[in-house]
Amino acid sequence: MHLEKTLLLILGLCAAAYLSAQQITIPQLYEDKIGKETMESSVEFYTYRYTSNRIDLRTFKKIYPNLNVPDFVEVEAPDLSENKGAMVLLGLLDNGQNQLNSIVIWIAANYFDKEVTFFVDQNMDRNYYNDGPAVVLKPGQRRQKIKVMPQGDEASARELFLQVPRDRAKLLGYGDTRSRKRKIAYQLAVGIHAGFGSGGLEYDYDNLDTGFPTWYNVNVTEKNVGINLTYNFPNFLFGINATFQNIFYYTSYLNIRVDNPEFRVDPFSGREVLIDNVDIKRNKDIHARNRFQWGLMAGYRFHIRSMEIQPLVVAGVTTYMPNAYTPDFSFEEEVFGYSSNPFVEAGLRAEFTTGDGGAFFLGVHGNYTWWEPEGYFESLNQENLNIRFMIWKGVLGYRMAIR
Repeated sequence: MHLEKTLLLILGLCAAAYLSAQQITIPQLYEDKIGKETMESSVEFYTYRYTSNRIDLRTFKKIYPNLNVPDFVEVEAPDLSENKGAMVLLGLLDNGQNQLNSIVIWIAANYFDKEVTFFVDQNMDRNYYNDGPAVVLKPGQRRQKIKVMPQGDEASARELFLQVPRDRAKLLGYGDTRSRKRKIAYQLAVGIHAGFGSGGLEYDYDNLDTGFPTWYNVNVTEKNVGINLTYNFPNFLFGINATFQNIFYYTSYLNIRVDNPEFRVDPFSGREVLIDNVDIKRNKDIHARNRFQWGLMAGYRFHIRSMEIQPLVVAGVTTYMPNAYTPDFSFEEEVFGYSSNPFVEAGLRAEFTTGDGGAFFLGVHGNYTWWEPEGYFESLNQENLNIRFMIWKGVLGYRMAIR
């Protein structure tokens, strides 16, 4: 029976710390000598990031529990421990019928670059120095035939055709694309950003001392700088984000209604005048002018050529500097600290690849903070409290891959 396999390499779906399923698929075409009947099946390859020539089979054995093989296998291959894109490729032939001799182990260097170098163990003796030169392929390049001989047996030779599809290269931004700009994928990246925003702090409650509502509002502007560290998959990113914010508070208004609105007659003009019966206190309080927000960050990556659209969300806690809120500067002894007020920030940003592992971005974010000085509202005789602290901001920054 003649066996022909076409190997389609699908790049960019694996994480460094664990095996990734359906990384490589081998559609197998079985054809008898008469050539009248054919049967198609497939074999899945799995990958993990290369660290040494001691190949770890423990997770692979969990995927194929019928395998009775050692946890580790030593291979003789070039040392690629310094190669940032080196990967181990593991596949199983014939459903593991020949146990260890059924496991195909290949090593690929520069797996996420414009050229992928495959070290193919053709005679499956785990020695890559006696198999001829390595196979170097670019995305979209014509497929190349490889002959693999399990147990070194010519009679059981298999023909494989190696190819890196062009569409996968374009998706991840590497390979022979027009821009020749590689996006950040399967890498840590550090980013810096700065921004400017505006918004407001508002709260209101039913004042049980007066029997009427009390409400407060102040407009704010913000200048900020920050840093983030993320691990980047092709379609997702996860990490931590920290931002220092300097906030300017404009005139604040504390409105205390003491009675219902009423009309009174002006004794001089004889005209009716509306009296609000609201006591307005302006700029009586003192806010912390600086705050530091840090938390976890997650985003999705929509690829549009060398550009990306990234919906993002950051959630964490806020630290105020100084840690003090004074409701009325006339009574400076009444000062309330802040607990770790939580916040959530969501937005949309556009990222543009600038070169090998670098990108600048700009976006619009909305930041909502649960503002509540510790013990302040509890000191008031109130109920039905509502608080809103919202700032909209523009952000500009740059990210660079660091591994």
